[in-house]
Parts: sequence; structure tokens; C-alpha cells
Amino acid sequence: MSTETPTPGEMRWRLDDLERRVGKVETEADDIAVLKVKVDNLTERVKALTAALWSVVVSLIVLTVSVLFAAGRFG
Repeated sequence: MSTETPTPGEMRWRLDDLERRVGKVETEADDIAVLKVKVDNLTERVKALTAALWSVVVSLIVLTVSVLFAAGRFG
């Protein structure tokens, strides 16, 4: 960096650049919050789907055992 005093135009440019960078960081921080909410929603959906699939699996096992029992009983 130069030790010379910057011109007013250069100072304005530097300030504008810093404002753009700060705005970008703020936007990225907002994006992180939005993504966290989306991840939480998807996690809840996955948990619900997992529970539903386990219900289907258990039902199929019970049905299979019932059919095998009936086939053995009634020949």
C-alpha cells in the first residue's frame, strides 16, 4: 500500500468497495439463516418418511406372517 494520501475520488471508490463487500457478507449471512431453516424442514420430512416406511415394513411383515399361519392352518 502506498503511504500517500488518497484523493477524494479514490477514497470514495474504496468506501464503495467496502460497502459492496459488507453487503455481500450480510447477504451470505442471510442465506445461511435461510438454508438452516430449509435443512430443518427437510430433516423433519425425512423423519416423517422414515416413520411411514417403517410402518409399511411392519405391516408387510405382519401380513406375511398371517398368510403363512393361515396357509399352515388351512393347508
